Amino acid sequence: MAIPLPYFCGKNRLGVKWISDIFADRAAAVYNEVGKGDTNVSGYNFFTDIACALSHGVVDGIYSVIFNGVLVWGKKEPYDTPQITRGAEDSIDITIPNFGVMTLYWGTETQTFNTTLKLSGKNHTAYRGVCYAVFKQLFLGFNQKSVQNIEIVLGRWPKPAWIDLSGPGHDGTSNINGDVNPICFIVDLLQHPRAGLGLPDSFFDMAKMQAVAQRLQQEGFGFSPLLTDRKDSKQWLLQACEYFDGYFLQDGSGKFSIQLARPPEDAGELTIIDGTQMVSRPSFSSDDWSTIKTETSVQFTSDRIGLQPDVKTWRDLGAREMNDSADPLQVDRSWITQAESATQIAACLGQVVGLPIRSGSVKLRKTGTLFEDMVPGALFKFDYPSRNVGGIVWRVKDRSQPDPSEPEFQINFLADTSYLYPAPGNGSFSREIGEEDEESEEIKPLPISTFRVIELPLALCPEGKLSLAILAARAETSTIGFNIFLGRKVNSEWLDSYAQLDSQRSFSVHGLLKTEYTDVGPSIDEETGLIVELDGVDLELGEQTLFDALSNDLLAFIGDEVFSVVSLTVIAENTYQILVARARFATPRQTHAVDSAVYLIRRSEILPLQHPQFVPNNTARFKLQPVKPPTVLELADVESSDVAISGRIYAQTPVTNLKINGLLDEVTFSTGAAIAITFTLTDAGRDYYQQRLLVRKTVLDFYDNFDALIATVELADGVSAYSMTNAEMIALLGGEATFYLTVRTKIISDWFIIFSEQKAISAIFI
Repeated sequence: MAIPLPYFCGKNRLGVKWISDIFADRAAAVYNEVGKGDTNVSGYNFFTDIACALSHGVVDGIYSVIFNGVLVWGKKEPYDTPQITRGAEDSIDITIPNFGVMTLYWGTETQTFNTTLKLSGKNHTAYRGVCYAVFKQLFLGFNQKSVQNIEIVLGRWPKPAWIDLSGPGHDGTSNINGDVNPICFIVDLLQHPRAGLGLPDSFFDMAKMQAVAQRLQQEGFGFSPLLTDRKDSKQWLLQACEYFDGYFLQDGSGKFSIQLARPPEDAGELTIIDGTQMVSRPSFSSDDWSTIKTETSVQFTSDRIGLQPDVKTWRDLGAREMNDSADPLQVDRSWITQAESATQIAACLGQVVGLPIRSGSVKLRKTGTLFEDMVPGALFKFDYPSRNVGGIVWRVKDRSQPDPSEPEFQINFLADTSYLYPAPGNGSFSREIGEEDEESEEIKPLPISTFRVIELPLALCPEGKLSLAILAARAETSTIGFNIFLGRKVNSEWLDSYAQLDSQRSFSVHGLLKTEYTDVGPSIDEETGLIVELDGVDLELGEQTLFDALSNDLLAFIGDEVFSVVSLTVIAENTYQILVARARFATPRQTHAVDSAVYLIRRSEILPLQHPQFVPNNTARFKLQPVKPPTVLELADVESSDVAISGRIYAQTPVTNLKINGLLDEVTFSTGAAIAITFTLTDAGRDYYQQRLLVRKTVLDFYDNFDALIATVELADGVSAYSMTNAEMIALLGGEATFYLTVRTKIISDWFIIFSEQKAISAIFI
């Protein structure tokens, strides 16, 4: 099966794509002292060989290697210079302390086949043009057979030979503080033989491309693009140009170039359009002031925090006064890694969108060089006294192609706003959220304090894998979502470090149960229902029908039981009678006490979360960071929450119909009697998923009158009866006496053991 590979430039933190299964794996026993000179095996350290692909080549440097979010080799952020820069070699061996050796192939066209891969049992090539790595006897961990979540920070700075970037303060490469010169990226993408179009040098207007590359190099503007999906090349070019306010152009000979939207060096040399060149009067329009944006947030990937998401914000207080409210704009600039560049972009863009857009069109005569001068992106001015627009610089947006029979053409234009800002890299004049001003405090989001992390029922777990979900009620309606961060742990110790797991844009409605709701009654309760008083800022639930309930549309979570809402009736302020279908998705019926927390959310809005840490008997640590445009609550101000994972989807349903000597209760026996225990094993009503081979057993625990455990018996899977003669009972229990029996099912995996709810019965000796 083909594995899609990312293409990148600059510096990027890349996850790996496995190109082999584990092979040459081994286990080394770990011994503990248990007495004077005695030892026993406490577990095993596991090792393996494995190979992974990283990206299209050729890669020029490596900064660091990260396992499960923890740096294990190389440099910490910020990533100024690589730990190792590529030389003439095709590959290098890197020793990762305590983990083994990684052979990194740079992705050259001359790299050779890795001999270790001969042992993998699969056919491999030299993977020329692909940056990949082979791990030799990688240490997986103590009693850990799965491979770590591996990320590698790499650098790549291509440059065509015909672009000269040498000059004062520049080393001649396309590397700009670890980022890449945007023009070199565009050329490489269009010429790349695998990820691009393989275009020849003759496709480009090389002189113009070099001039723009040199201008960007002087401005100090670079970025680090990461391409992980398939798009038309035009889309990638448009996306790239958005970062540095550029546009692409094709001249009369078909040569391609990139141009920059920058202020004119001399406004006096601009083309002037007057009445002699116009076929008709120009038309002008201007957007209303209500369309302007008051706050501009730039989301970028900060190299100061390990190439993780960050945000910089510009606020236009004048625009806010004009509109009497906040109207924020969020833009994705994830290819930006420098906080300074993100700050400048926010400031420049913030000023532009803080003004109404002025535009227009005019039909012109095709005389002299006017058609050639009015290419898209060109600047010009009007000599048109009747409209008093002579002082405005306009930029051509697009141009029609003239009909040979009518030597005229039309241009559409916009008022040029490049005068409002310096080019990126020429200094910062931004003012960020959080600086001292009288309105900063009101923008800070309130923390999310009402939430619950649950293990989803199997039917809601994608691919049948253990999944968690967060049911959260927001504290204010201006909070549009929250970022989910997962704590990092090393050797059972929590680090003060978090990695973003996901972002969620859906919230739950929260309330409290006002009357007890018992575990008896019909499966579809159309009479009593739940009496719930809602709190918080979200109080609307909408209408529901029985069909919606059977489709599990709107769900209610109370304790371990999941309900599907049949209907809702308002009976007091913010208080509903909610008729429900019970025990959905094979969850257990339970009795729910007064003031039990109730979370309501539509099934379609539940976000399943999966991670290698989510295994039974493990603990996960979360932080929920509220998002309130244009800012987020600082992660340091968010309280963490620990969640113990039980692995409920793997557990069997409890036994039923438990009897001793054929009786369900009031069991008695006398001297010389035998004991026959029977019960029913069932998964009825449960969508049981056996993700891998799991061993199932049934455990019988015998207790005396003082609740002390006397004996335990384990029965094989499928055995639903256990009989004892009187002599066997005396041998097991130590005599003829009253005993108390509990029965529960047991699921055994390589790494965890899970018990079901237990059922109990007493037998009285008379």
